[in-house]
Amino acid sequence: FIPAYNSGTVNTGALGSYSISYEYTDSSSNVGIGATRTVVVQDTTAPVVTLSGSASVNIEYGADYTENGANWTDIYDGSGTLSGPYSGSVNTGSLGTYTLDYRYVDSAGNTGSVSRTVNVVDTTAPVVTLIGSGVVAILSGTIFSDSGAIWVDLHDGAGSIPSYNSGTLDVNTVGTYTIEYTYADISGNTGATARVVQVLPVPDTIPPVRTLSGSSTVNVEYGNDFVD
Repeated sequence: FIPAYNSGTVNTGALGSYSISYEYTDSSSNVGIGATRTVVVQDTTAPVVTLSGSASVNIEYGADYTENGANWTDIYDGSGTLSGPYSGSVNTGSLGTYTLDYRYVDSAGNTGSVSRTVNVVDTTAPVVTLIGSGVVAILSGTIFSDSGAIWVDLHDGAGSIPSYNSGTLDVNTVGTYTIEYTYADISGNTGATARVVQVLPVPDTIPPVRTLSGSSTVNVEYGNDFVD
C-alpha cells in the first residue's frame, strides 16, 4: 500500500492539469513501474451575486429611478461590483412591474445571478381645486349655479368636475350645506375639496298694512270721553 503519491505536485491554487506518480522500491532495490494519476484543478462553482439595496423596490410614477447595482464574489476571480443590470430596464413613465437581472460570468464560465423587482406605482392623490368661492350664499327658493371644480393628477393628467358629487343641498330649506367635489384616479387614489353653501331666508321687504278698527271719522260730544 502506497498511502500517497511520491512524484509530481498538485497546486489547487492554480487551475490546470497535474500528473502525479506512485512508485515502490522493494527490499532488493527493484523499482516498480509507477502508476500515474492526472489531477485536474477546476472551477465549477458559480459566483455569488448579491444585490445592493432591496430586492423589491416601489417607485412613484414619473420619479427618477436610482440604480443601486450588485456585488459578486467568486472562489477564483475574487470579488467586484456590477453598476447596473445585465438585462431589463425600468420605465417610470408607465405603471407596472419590471424585473432587472444582475449576472456575472467567471473566467471558468460559471454564471451567478440575482434579480430585483421594481414596481412603478401611483400613490399620489389627485389635487382638486374649486372654481369660484369656497363659500356661497343664495336665497331660499333660488337656483344654485354650481361653478364646479378642476382636478390634476400625477398619472391621469387633468380634467373638470362640472358639479358636486357628494353631499346634499336643499335650496328650499334655510341652512348651511357642505358639498364635495371628488375625483378617483386610475390607481384608486382620491382627491377632494368642499364648498359651503348658505341658503338664506328671503328678506321681508313688504311694509305692514294698518287698518282702523271702527270708523275713520268719529263725532264725540263736548265734554264726553273719547273711546278709541
